[in-house]
Amino acid sequence: PSLCGIDHATMSAEVSATREVLAALGSGYLRRPDGYSDLHTARVAAELGYALLFWHVDPRDWRRPGAEVIARHVLRNCFPGAIILLHDGGGEERSQTHAALHLLLPALIGQGYALRSYCRTHPHP
Repeated sequence: PSLCGIDHATMSAEVSATREVLAALGSGYLRRPDGYSDLHTARVAAELGYALLFWHVDPRDWRRPGAEVIARHVLRNCFPGAIILLHDGGGEERSQTHAALHLLLPALIGQGYALRSYCRTHPHP
């Protein structure tokens, strides 16, 4: 669901429901579910102690276009420092994303990329 256009109380409840999970990961960042943001979303996130996190490469793996398509999109659009958005959860079938990772990880490492968790390399501001 989008965080844009919902009232303060609803957004606070949605974000607070994931607080324990995010805290366990050591994350002070919030990735909006649909990628859209507005000033209201940023303000509420800040009030709740989160900074908004954006991504650079979205192969739309949730559409299940095939592992090769996912991997090709990432490899064509990746650059040093890029944040790659992939999905693993929500009860959906993710075998294509998993298969794409088996193609992507060796290829990216072979190109000299080092894969890191954003939250671990960029402490919460």
